[in-house]
Parts: sequence; structure tokens; C-alpha cells
Amino acid sequence: MNNKVGIKTWFGKPIDPYSDPWYRFGRILSLLERSQVAVPNGSRWLDLGCQIGQFLKLLQTRYQISPTGIDDFDEDNVIEVCRKHMRLEIKSADEVLDPSWRYLSRRIDKMGFDIKEKFSFISALEIIEHMIDTDAFIKECRDHLEDGGYLVVSTPNINSLRNRLVVPLGFYPSGMEYRTINHHVRLYNAATLKSHVEEYGFRLVAMSGGNFLPMRFLRRGFLRRIDDLLSGRFPSFCGCIIAIFAPVPVAPGLAEDHSTSAGSHRSSESLDDAAVAMA
Repeated sequence: MNNKVGIKTWFGKPIDPYSDPWYRFGRILSLLERSQVAVPNGSRWLDLGCQIGQFLKLLQTRYQISPTGIDDFDEDNVIEVCRKHMRLEIKSADEVLDPSWRYLSRRIDKMGFDIKEKFSFISALEIIEHMIDTDAFIKECRDHLEDGGYLVVSTPNINSLRNRLVVPLGFYPSGMEYRTINHHVRLYNAATLKSHVEEYGFRLVAMSGGNFLPMRFLRRGFLRRIDDLLSGRFPSFCGCIIAIFAPVPVAPGLAEDHSTSAGSHRSSESLDDAAVAMA
């Protein structure tokens, strides 16, 4: 399959839909490495909202993982999904749903993961903002994660620099929706994402930003390098938040107690300080 057919970037150059070199995939790999998160051979990796397996394919170029992806389209519709959402023309579903990975069709917002197994890694990239019941979603991630595993989350940031500038001027915040377009039903900032996920027996390992500058600039080398530096140091100002969490033993009753702890109001600025220290 020619992966580059029909895929265009802002500057008219073809890009590989399996690598996404200019946005969060590369940032996530970099954050895993900087955080010294090991990915042992044979690690079972579950990618939620996997589309056609782009992130899993990229992971397979670096690690010997056992990949599983979940999304909501039926396998019989993959050709239309590629054409409509990826601008990718394929002749057969086997070109995308090949034996190198396992695809499961699930409506996780309605039926959950609907699997019994546990995984070493779970990634949910731009997923949590689509969930109506975020508590159930985070709990299910915890229930399906092995002890010693990692949860990787990315989500739009309601407190991005752009929103901090335009909302006081009366403009509608970026990422929010007043009609159904991307099906965003809620947004997080860095501090709230940390505190909410930690309620369900996780600890924050590392946090970074997905993009500090507008994404259309990130194909240019020198701006990409500037953005790498700013995103790593100031995640609470970025358009997208990337966070790695690890499970910790859950005290009895903690999962049922959704009240905010005294430490839950940690400011975005202190999270930025933590990101600087990690870097």
C-alpha cells in the first residue's frame, strides 16, 4: 500500500499517515524516553481511538509490542473510513487491518472496553474529551492496566495560551463546541486532568504539551525546535496536554470517593515547574 496517497499537509507536501511526525505521536515517544519509561519486548499495548492504527504502527518501529486498537467503526467500513477521514484510498481492508495488530470495534462510551484482559500500556489520545462519563472511563483504564503499567493521555487544553488571550476579549474558547462537530463534550486543563486521573489510583509520571505554537507552523524545522522547548517547559499553556500516569495501590473506598483532595488544586504553574525539573 502507498501510505502517502491523498494525504496533504498545509504546505502541499505528502505525509505518511502512519508517522504523524509533526504532532503528538513524536512528542509522546520523546516524553516516554525522557521519563525513562521502559517498553519491554512483548508489552501488551492498547490504543483507544486507534483509527487505522497509525500510533501502533509507529510504536512497532521502535518497540516489540503486542498491539491492540479499539475504535468505533466496523471492520467492513474501513475503506470508507480511510477515504472520508484519512483521505486515503485503499482497495482492501487487509491493507490497514493487517495481521501485525489486532483491531476491536467498540463503542467504549456506551459499552466500555468489553474485554477481560489487562495491558502493560494503554494510550488514549484525544479521547477523554469525547467521554460523557469520564469517571467510568478512567476507572476502566485503571481496571485494564497491569500493575507496573502506564496510561498515556492527551487532550485539548482549555487553558491554552490562545484561549487565555481570546476568551477575555469575548471570543468563544477553542476546543469547546456549541454544536456537535468533533463530539467534544468537556475539556480539561493541566491541573484538573492530573487531579481527576489521580482520584482513580494513578500518579503523574510526566507531563508535556502537544503544541505551544499553532500547529500549522510545526512543519518548519526551526519553529518545530522552538515549539519542542516551549511545549516541554510550559504544558499548561499548550493547545494539547500530554500526560503519562502510573497506577498506585488504591486505598479502600478511594475509587468510590470522587471528592477533591487537598492536593487536587495544584496550579498549572507548578505543573510547568515540574515539567522543567523533569526536562
